Amino acid sequence: MAPTGGITALDDTKTIATCMHKAGYRTGLIGKYLNGYGEGGKDEPGPRGWHYIPPGWDDWHGLIGTTTYWQYNFAINHNGAVNPQEYGTDRNPMTPVTMTSISLMSWPI
Repeated sequence: MAPTGGITALDDTKTIATCMHKAGYRTGLIGKYLNGYGEGGKDEPGPRGWHYIPPGWDDWHGLIGTTTYWQYNFAINHNGAVNPQEYGTDRNPMTPVTMTSISLMSWPI
């Protein structure tokens, strides 16, 4: 990661997620966030820590650190709870369906 880029260079109070959330939209992320996210370890606070969820996201499933590029033995932050996964298909396939269902149920009829 270049010294001028990645998670430490971002002002995460001003992103598409915070704008959409403020406008009343439900937001969600599944997958890789920015370079450096979660690379600080499980006990580090802030954007380099494993449990960090950037502002504006209602549903967060962010891949952690360098495990982002692995399809086996990777770690993912599920709304603040860090879970190791054996394979990319262990949990991820239903996450978009669940997020969409929750979002549709919250719409007024």
